[in-house]
Amino acid sequence: MGTLGSVFVADAIVDWDKKHRWAARDGETEEERTHPLEPFSYRPHDYVYHLNDELVTTALDAGKSVELRDSGASRAYRDHYSTDVARSDPSVAVGTTLCSDEFWHGGTVAEQAQWLVDEYDAGTYATTEMEEMGTATALDRFGLLDRYLSVRGVVNFDRPYDGQSIRESLHDGVEKETFDATLDNVVSVGAAIVDELRAVGGESD
Repeated sequence: MGTLGSVFVADAIVDWDKKHRWAARDGETEEERTHPLEPFSYRPHDYVYHLNDELVTTALDAGKSVELRDSGASRAYRDHYSTDVARSDPSVAVGTTLCSDEFWHGGTVAEQAQWLVDEYDAGTYATTEMEEMGTATALDRFGLLDRYLSVRGVVNFDRPYDGQSIRESLHDGVEKETFDATLDNVVSVGAAIVDELRAVGGESD
């Protein structure tokens, strides 16, 4: 979990698309109504990739040396939220990224998403996106997953603040000022990580 402008280095990638799901009202038990989804009953493997811990730690340490940008638009939007995490300043941290081709939004689906992440024992999801599972799958097939890093910035929240409707939250869009500041943060953190990895690897210009 993080806030606008933050940058996360992923330590795990979970596939949100690979699951069974039904309408909550169709559930026959309380569990089926509360969590109307389950991992595939038949699957050759769990749809989660745990990334190289040593590489992730190196990237995190390098990223934390970067002074992150913030913006007035980000601060104003964060202040609508009541939780300390949402209202905090941007930071660099580690967390699971949840990959999906579905653009979902809201607290109910967020709870279901975390339930699925828990099923894979993958911690707490910090970011959502659409690309990482495909990239990780391809690298894993070629035996290169241990060299993979995912570095992502936070440009929007996945649920409304108190008193805001789900549609208002979904269609507020991303403020350009927030997007630009976050993009700068991702670039700066990524550059610091590359510099550190080159130094560790003993490479020169």
